[in-house]
Amino acid sequence: MDFRAREQRIEELRFEALTSITQERGIPGILALSEKGNSQRQIGAHLVSGILTDEQIEDLIMQSLRPAEKSSIRDGIVAGALWTLDEGRRKAIYASLRGKVAEEEALRLWLLSPYRASTWELVDQLSAEARNRYWVEVVLQYVFDSPEENNESVRRLLEVERPRAAFVSIHFKLEEIHPFLLVQTLSAMAKNSKDKAGEYQLHDYDVQRAFQLINRNPDLTLEEKAGLEFAYLEVLARSFRGEEDQQQILNLERYIEEHPELFVQATVWVYKRKDRGEAPPSFALPKVASIWYNAGTVSLKPLSVSLVKTRQLKRGSMKSSRNGLQR
Repeated sequence: MDFRAREQRIEELRFEALTSITQERGIPGILALSEKGNSQRQIGAHLVSGILTDEQIEDLIMQSLRPAEKSSIRDGIVAGALWTLDEGRRKAIYASLRGKVAEEEALRLWLLSPYRASTWELVDQLSAEARNRYWVEVVLQYVFDSPEENNESVRRLLEVERPRAAFVSIHFKLEEIHPFLLVQTLSAMAKNSKDKAGEYQLHDYDVQRAFQLINRNPDLTLEEKAGLEFAYLEVLARSFRGEEDQQQILNLERYIEEHPELFVQATVWVYKRKDRGEAPPSFALPKVASIWYNAGTVSLKPLSVSLVKTRQLKRGSMKSSRNGLQR
């Protein structure tokens, strides 16, 4: 069986059916058809590929946007149409619709449009509240032919505290992202964000690749690199188990070599005393360090500076530690 010929014949039949429905029943007929399956995007794509005029496409968009409540069926038709149109025709239709739609309708239209800079320029013309809603709600796409647009996407997503979405959207080619944006994204992901639970899940391999890129960046200090590695210690440790020749926390190891007091503090932090007693005040975890760890910032300096005092402890203050440590 010639599968290509079969698929081409199916496409021809679809085109003929949609043409017939449009001629006999117009836009209402198309909307009625779209409710009978899950091919709304295909319908929209076919309609703008030789069936509807630009004026009819505008009419289709207007009728799809007009119900106050969102309709995934109608949204699918509009999205299929907009993503299929070439940029020139799409811009012309947008210009024609500009004075005919309210801001809420325009926002819905931009959310259904291709995830490209040309759409973002239109979003920038909305009110501040509508612009923020766009970047909070938009479904992301990787832009395969424009590293500049991907960098702009990351920057804007960080502004609305969606770092995980930003990272996942560019995980195909992390090397194309500006190093400072990659660092900002990783730092923000370690903090509380507005990313929705269950969306844009991270993969250890992608995080590992990001740190390989950061490790080669000469513009970051050892402290900054080590701080990021500490924030992702669990992921990085998991990524190199069984791969001893591919250690992922080289900067953190170097930092601890230069600041052994950090290891002392970490030991007191992680383990509990067998006698259930409290550690000497000079061993206590500094409040600022606790905040740093939970927030995932990249500065180890507040912690290391406060730990220098541990080197000055008198022998008497160490007696209580002889009771041993337990996890």
